[in-house]
Amino acid sequence: GIGDFADIKLMVDWAAATGQAVLQLLPVNDTTSTKTWTDSYPYGGISIMALHPIYLNLKDIGPLHDPKEQTAFEAEAAELNAMPQLDYERVFQLKERYTRAIFAQKGTRTMAGKAFRAFLTANRDWLMPYTAFCVLRDHFGTADFSKWKRLKKYSKIGVSRLYTDATAEMDYYIFVQYHLDRQLREAHKYARSKGIALKGDIPIGITPHSVEAWAEPEYFNMGEQAGAPP
Repeated sequence: GIGDFADIKLMVDWAAATGQAVLQLLPVNDTTSTKTWTDSYPYGGISIMALHPIYLNLKDIGPLHDPKEQTAFEAEAAELNAMPQLDYERVFQLKERYTRAIFAQKGTRTMAGKAFRAFLTANRDWLMPYTAFCVLRDHFGTADFSKWKRLKKYSKIGVSRLYTDATAEMDYYIFVQYHLDRQLREAHKYARSKGIALKGDIPIGITPHSVEAWAEPEYFNMGEQAGAPP
C-alpha cells in the first residue's frame, strides 16, 4: 500500500523512457516515534542515518518456512494494496511482524555472513545508538527520552550494558537496517545503469526526540526551531 525501495526501479524505468535525468525522493529516514499514522510525516526523522523500515521489500528478504503463515501475510498485503486509501499503521505493523518472523528464522545465519559483518563494521558508530534508541522507545512506549529514567542521558557504557541485556532486540534492528541499506543501494545502482540520478532530500534540522538529540545534544540548540512550519 505504500511502496518500497524496489519500486524505485519502476520509477527509474518511467523516467528513462520519458527522457528524464533526475528522480527526487522525499526523506527516507526512519520516523518511527509512535508507530501510528503521525509517523508518516517524512521530515520527522528519529535518526539522520537510519532508513525507514516501512520501505523494506519483504519478498527480497525471503519467504517464511511456514507456508500457511506466508500465505496469510501475502493475503493481507494484497488486501492493503487494493485499498482506496493507504492504511499506514497496518502496513507498518505487517512489515514489522514479517521482519521479526524472518529475523527469528534466518537472523543468526545472516549476521554470520561476510556482507553483514562488513555493514556492521562500517556503520557501528550510528547503529549502536540508533538500535538502543529503538529498544528504549519500545520499552518505555515513547521516543521522549526524558522519560527513560536512568537512561535518559546517553552514554556508551549504558548502551553497552543495554546490548548485553537486550542483544536479540538490538540485533533485530541492525538486521532490518542491513536489508534496507542493501535494497536502497541496489535501487541506486539500477538508477545509475539507466542514466538516472537519485536526488535526496533531508530535513532542515533534527527532531527533538531523536537519536542525535539524545546521543549528541552538544551539537544542537534545543531551544530553537526551524522549518516550514517550525
